[in-house]
Amino acid sequence: MKLFSYMLWSLLMLMLVLAACSKAPNLTLGEPETRFFSSGSPVVFKVPFEGSGFQFNWTQFIGEAKFSSRIENGFAVLDLPAQETTTQLYFRFKLSSGSTTKVYDFYVVNEAQLKESNLLDYSQSQQQDQCNVSAWQDKADKELRIGLPKRLSDTACVQMTTPTEPPAGAYPYEVQRAFWSDGVLKTRWFFLPEGGKIKFPKDNHESLDFPVGTVLVKQFTLNDKAIETRLMIHSSQSSWLGYSYEWNDEQTEAFLLEDSKDKSIDGQLWHYPSSSECLQCHTAGAGYGLGTNLLNMNVISRRNNELHSQLLDLLDLGIFANKVSLQPHLASSENEGIGLNREAREYLEVNCSGCHRPGASAGRAQINLLADTPLAETGTCEVRSWFDSVGILDAYIIAPGRPENSILLKRLSSRESYQMPPLASSIVPENGAELIRRWIGKLDSCE
Repeated sequence: MKLFSYMLWSLLMLMLVLAACSKAPNLTLGEPETRFFSSGSPVVFKVPFEGSGFQFNWTQFIGEAKFSSRIENGFAVLDLPAQETTTQLYFRFKLSSGSTTKVYDFYVVNEAQLKESNLLDYSQSQQQDQCNVSAWQDKADKELRIGLPKRLSDTACVQMTTPTEPPAGAYPYEVQRAFWSDGVLKTRWFFLPEGGKIKFPKDNHESLDFPVGTVLVKQFTLNDKAIETRLMIHSSQSSWLGYSYEWNDEQTEAFLLEDSKDKSIDGQLWHYPSSSECLQCHTAGAGYGLGTNLLNMNVISRRNNELHSQLLDLLDLGIFANKVSLQPHLASSENEGIGLNREAREYLEVNCSGCHRPGASAGRAQINLLADTPLAETGTCEVRSWFDSVGILDAYIIAPGRPENSILLKRLSSRESYQMPPLASSIVPENGAELIRRWIGKLDSCE
């Protein structure tokens, strides 16, 4: 009798458990209808779900906006009032219901300011990496500090027949603002060592923290001719090395240079930097990479008639060791309406702060040209140069309202011995110089 009662009780418990399980809602969260919204319009972020009887909770991780939420026709809906931006705003929210959670990212963008991206699909980046130091050892010139092949074709870092297109295994990327390189076309990609992961730096002005074995590639093209390929190699925990390959006139091969070189190409003087010259701009203070910082790689663009976030695309590939905690950005150089001050300060950051920032070796001028440093704290505004006034009477590094008395502008506008940047440029950036001239002319103080 006791056995029968126990079996009956067990059966009842099992039935209750099964009944409870059958009634437990099964929640499936889908992908949003869109991750991009237009500046000046309300944001209606809609996530589809399957099931019924759910209560949803939205938690804001990144971005500052008042929001409300609702459920509508199978969608968990997040509503934000109209957000205004001249470039882009980034938001990250967590949607949760019971034990089910999912994180979503979305952007508010000024579509008129977006550029068309020419990047290839990242699917080919999943192929086996071939451009790496260990694969070069049997082809290397042993007399150099690191074993690099003399011929670029032996590195597998570039497609020799189409050098502006990244080879299989490469991660191509774009930047919001490009460093002035005498008007030549530049294309960029990088290779990671097998299993290597990138870390986001604590300082958004520093380069991404690439693992040892990373190879950064920059291809230079002038008048549809490949003229130079530069490699930056993360050779140890505390060291990067830079190398330059010069393309031949036949466009069939590029050869490793052991020292700097000047060459006239279609009437334009081009400078090939030595390894030591590479590190004059690629400083430790900047994290060695220049365009590879979070601010400059946070690019939203159109690709194949769709909007894409470069950082989110790279995050989805699983090549980062940690999550990004915030998403600031530089304005694209094609942007209009961002304001003269921001445009000028970001131009100086991209073109000058590799050397002129805390922690970098800036020679004789210990100034800070990071864009978010208050002007009064940059060490430039109404500050006399203790070294050289470059022929200006009553000279200041920056003289508010007086471009003609500003050393910074004269160095930028010249290609004499006192020019800035001090190397690898023989042509004045006319648009950049005019931008800085207008900016200084509008300044009425250092505040």
